[in-house]
Amino acid sequence: DAVMIVTRYIDRSDMFDDLYVAMQAREDIKDLIKVQEARAPVIKFRMDDFEFKLSMARLNYATLPEDFDVTDDKHLKNVDPESVASLNSVRVTDTIRSLVPNLISFKYCIQALKFWAKKRGVYNNGLGFLGSISLEIMAARICQLYPKALPSRLLYFFFFTYCQWKWPQPVELAEIVANSHDLNLPVWGYGATEMSDRRHLMPIISPCYPAQNTAALVSRSTLKIMKEMFIRAMGVCKQIHEGKAGWCDLFEPVDLFSTYANFLQIQASARSKADHNMWKGFCAANIHNMISYLERCPDAYLDRAHPIQRSYAKPRKGEQDQYEHLWYVGLKFDHD
Repeated sequence: DAVMIVTRYIDRSDMFDDLYVAMQAREDIKDLIKVQEARAPVIKFRMDDFEFKLSMARLNYATLPEDFDVTDDKHLKNVDPESVASLNSVRVTDTIRSLVPNLISFKYCIQALKFWAKKRGVYNNGLGFLGSISLEIMAARICQLYPKALPSRLLYFFFFTYCQWKWPQPVELAEIVANSHDLNLPVWGYGATEMSDRRHLMPIISPCYPAQNTAALVSRSTLKIMKEMFIRAMGVCKQIHEGKAGWCDLFEPVDLFSTYANFLQIQASARSKADHNMWKGFCAANIHNMISYLERCPDAYLDRAHPIQRSYAKPRKGEQDQYEHLWYVGLKFDHD
């Protein structure tokens, strides 16, 4: 994730019009998509085999101060909600690192956890699984509980702790601040959103103001899947320390197409590449809403819906063919 911090003379339309057009002209930028409807509007793209999400924070300054500290709450004064959400990812990351007792062990643990989550199909915040920030907060809490543990032990304690965690008990690194600098921004568990916040299934709370649930999109299905993955991983870690298994067993990829007998296919298609990119971004951002709807439908008899992380671009056979993109959701039904 990357955040572009600008002064009040730069408008958000400059990013999605001028900058986006300039990026379209570059041959080294691939898979360019703008997502303007998100809480933190972003431009997604691939460059040098890396995926980027570029957001923008528009601060109420004529010029940025030389001693600019992104974690200082005063910078949020008179800032639009989109900028607060965009800036929050950087502020959260910096705050987490200040709260971790052993930064080196934490970094090794995070690298292993992200690799594990990707291999086991539970790494995608937009699909209702764990994103980078959620994993970092969860791992940082383990580092606080076991400050002298080596990375390999931190991994075991991570899975041991969270497979027994009493969700929706929130994971917190610091006490939630209800207000700061009289900004009166929405804070998780307080004010007008308190009742809806308390219905979240897997609260993982960001440690800086305004505190938010970084895993708000977790559904009944994805929580059940992650619990099962935590239990499996804890068992494998225990076997590793007993000499009965290797690390490759922990990171063994899961083949979801062999796991489920039924699938829901989602297809986004358009005539032009520009329309297709916008439509694809909209569909990807709303898959979690569709899963929540299926879970609420009593006639579906749904045990779980497992959205697959990877999506697929359908090859075009000719210039007249539409641009098409496919997503798959594994379905398991409760026949009882």
